[in-house]
Amino acid sequence: MHAINIISYNMGINIRDFAWECDYLKQKIDESEEGQQMYKEAQENTTNSLANRASVYLLQEVEKEDRLLIKGLKMAGCEIFHVMNNPKTPEKTRSREVFDCAVVLKMDEFEAIENHSKMINGYDMAMVTATHQLTKESMIFVSGHAPGLNLDDKKFWQADLKDGDKYCQAILDEIAVLKDSKVHIVGADMNANPEAMEKIGQKEREWKHRFEKFDAAGFETCRTGKSTNVRPDSVYCKRELDFIFARSTSNFFKPIGKPERLLKWDSSLNASDHRPILAKLPLAY
Repeated sequence: MHAINIISYNMGINIRDFAWECDYLKQKIDESEEGQQMYKEAQENTTNSLANRASVYLLQEVEKEDRLLIKGLKMAGCEIFHVMNNPKTPEKTRSREVFDCAVVLKMDEFEAIENHSKMINGYDMAMVTATHQLTKESMIFVSGHAPGLNLDDKKFWQADLKDGDKYCQAILDEIAVLKDSKVHIVGADMNANPEAMEKIGQKEREWKHRFEKFDAAGFETCRTGKSTNVRPDSVYCKRELDFIFARSTSNFFKPIGKPERLLKWDSSLNASDHRPILAKLPLAY
């Protein structure tokens, strides 16, 4: 049995997202030279910790390829795939300055790689098909960033909710088009957890929420059961927002144990308000 390591990680867009973690740890940081140096050192430490931990990285809030983590992954033998470097993407999208989601693959472990990244209803999605060299298994990898809910507001924010549901359904629809691949892995910042969705759903159940959609499609939800995001100004100060979903249409498989939260809530080690999660998925050959 061969296990493939998958990391899903919202990198945080810039120093302002990093500041959420600093605030949570009751540390002061601003965009001064000292603050920028602190952020750079945290990015360097994050890169050193993650660069050789996985075969697949499903990243969100990447923004640009010149970031330290992306450079480190490339130096470790990886390549990055996203909507702006998909040659089939319309020129208007490819000419944008930034992107959100990316799939990063260790190139010596995969072949026949194709980039299917696209925009979904105005939201970014990274999708790649590849053949695992050892198992010869055709696989789909997706990085997603679901539109969120205003969980602090007492009202039911239906517009945000339905956008998130549509986004997740669109991911499933795109996977269904690529019928030759038998292993499907999605890493996403879901901007909610199943329990929060159920609580909201008690009032209105005409919709099928984002987690139910993956469950109904036969995906195993790989979760830490612990917080992966911090927002100090929120009653949801610690939130589990990051998940990996896995499905095999050839033979059902479960992840090996619970996904692991990598890095600590430590502003010298982790350059984001999210913590990366790592899942080990078995592949028979």
